[in-house]
Amino acid sequence: MENIGQACQVFKSLQKLDLQFESCSGDTNQGLENLGQALKNISLLQNLSLGFLSSDQIHDEGLQKLGQALNSMISLNTISLIFSGCPGITGEGMSYLAQELKMIPSLKSIHLGFLECKITDKELNNFRRELKKMTSLESVHLELSSCEKITDKGLSHLGKAIKELSSLRSLTLDVSECSNISDKGAKKLCKEIQDLESLENLRLHFDCCVEITNKTLGYVGEALSMLPSLESLYLNFGGIEVTDKGLAKLTSGIQDLESLKSIELNFEGGEMIGNKGLENLGRTLKMLTSLENIHLDFEYSPKITNLGLRSLGQGLQDLSSLKSILLNLRECKKIREAEAEELYEVLKMLRCEKNILIGGNYIE
Repeated sequence: MENIGQACQVFKSLQKLDLQFESCSGDTNQGLENLGQALKNISLLQNLSLGFLSSDQIHDEGLQKLGQALNSMISLNTISLIFSGCPGITGEGMSYLAQELKMIPSLKSIHLGFLECKITDKELNNFRRELKKMTSLESVHLELSSCEKITDKGLSHLGKAIKELSSLRSLTLDVSECSNISDKGAKKLCKEIQDLESLENLRLHFDCCVEITNKTLGYVGEALSMLPSLESLYLNFGGIEVTDKGLAKLTSGIQDLESLKSIELNFEGGEMIGNKGLENLGRTLKMLTSLENIHLDFEYSPKITNLGLRSLGQGLQDLSSLKSILLNLRECKKIREAEAEELYEVLKMLRCEKNILIGGNYIE
């Protein structure tokens, strides 16, 4: 890491820098400080991305030192800092970073990833106090997947901070595989998100959150109905026991998003989703006449049959603005390739890229 820091001093005119580190050894905290000091010499740097994977020598102290170096880089407008599988990092390090990053006047976009880190609700509350002060942010991306100490209380803290970011246009929140998050926390989060009336891009990852149920789909649907400016939507409920009823609650909030251009819904492993769910979804998508891109994932949904595909196709066939459709129907045991081809025929009048994945093959 020290050698890279020395190299950074040579390229003083760089505007964008992406560095990824894996399994760092030695005094990594000192390495982070050295790297931060070297980065300060790149006075024109606007976009910085740093990733650290499986580095057990990185601790909160190193994050603090890195943040202290970055806070004087006045040209930075985009920062991505990802720490995955770094057991020495806690929520205190997360707060240290936010405390320093809020000092950067030109900062518009942050991507902070703390995957498999020991972050508690109390520490997220401290992070909240710093994040809410970053009112000039237009884009926030938080990855907290597999942080098992985070509960509904922590999710509520995040929601309260996000609500204060009045300039926010893009929000990504990944709490996948956080086993202690339930519908209660999702409800509180959604109540805060629904006040972001200028939000244009929303991505929520709840996949493999074992305490999440149909209720959360309803809460998300209610929040979406209050976001009239939304243009892009990604929702991941993979590995959750979603039913047709839950899908209907979600789609009731999507149907009035007149500005929506891109939608991606992941229900992989949705064993309880059937034809009625696809019928409701098709009916909803039909109303979204500005849609350009659709990606639907129903892999491992054994209740879906050709009747559901037909209903979905009827909803899609009149969307003349579409540029691409991707349907993942792998391991949907009641759908045969011939039936997927029938759906393709229904959609062939659309002048867009069409991909239907069934079994191990694409129908294009």
